[in-house]
Amino acid sequence: MKIIKTLKMLEIFLYWNIALYIFAISLIINPLKTILVLLIVDLVITASIPLDIYRKLDVVKRDIDAVYPMTIHGKIDNSIKAIYIYHPHGIVSMGAGMLFSVTERIRAHFLINWPLLLTPCYRHIFRGYGMDSASGKTVTKYLTNGESVVLCTGGAEESRYSSIDPLYLRLKKRTSYLRYANKYSVPIIPVLCPDENRFFRKLDHPFEEAITKALSFNIPIVSPVPYRGPIDVYVGNPIYPNPDIESYKQQVMNEMERISPVKIEWI
Repeated sequence: MKIIKTLKMLEIFLYWNIALYIFAISLIINPLKTILVLLIVDLVITASIPLDIYRKLDVVKRDIDAVYPMTIHGKIDNSIKAIYIYHPHGIVSMGAGMLFSVTERIRAHFLINWPLLLTPCYRHIFRGYGMDSASGKTVTKYLTNGESVVLCTGGAEESRYSSIDPLYLRLKKRTSYLRYANKYSVPIIPVLCPDENRFFRKLDHPFEEAITKALSFNIPIVSPVPYRGPIDVYVGNPIYPNPDIESYKQQVMNEMERISPVKIEWI
């Protein structure tokens, strides 16, 4: 059964890579026609497939559970409306997508980089799984409606670090999520998944830092297929609003260190 599931994942990523190569070649040969065809396909998908269909596809959840069995350490209370902060960022925050969006073990809106929501065809899937852009306006929209949000507060710079032990987490200079928690009187709940850095094998390249600074997101060179295996997720206790931002941030960092099975280096 494990071999079958692995082959299925390899097949999916093989098709994805083939599609990317075809798209890249077509774009070079005839860019205008390629973009036009892509936009037509995107419009057909958007018009014909309802957004709520994705979360009804139990087969996707079953396959993910089989390939990436997830164990959650800590208490989950979906009745609490909160700002979840997920670390580490990893390459594509795959663990967060599975935890909050696809399997819905924790019900919250996973907020991602806005360019992903402009990607033809895929933007519809992201929306269908409740994802939205990571902006102050979006955070305000959901918190005022009594809904939880998920932020990968480490951002693109944290994705440059692929170590599992120790974990290099970027939180020292982040404060905006704390201000939103104070403003809307919701707690911060830290979520840690060291296995996020295990999904892809990353190769450093000399232009990575420059690209990260220029675009605010990372373009890494990684293995084409994510490694499979069990996932351990550690959920902290709710940390309620504190008007002293520095003190509040230290509380969050202390809770992150408490739930972490490995050493954390703050950057």
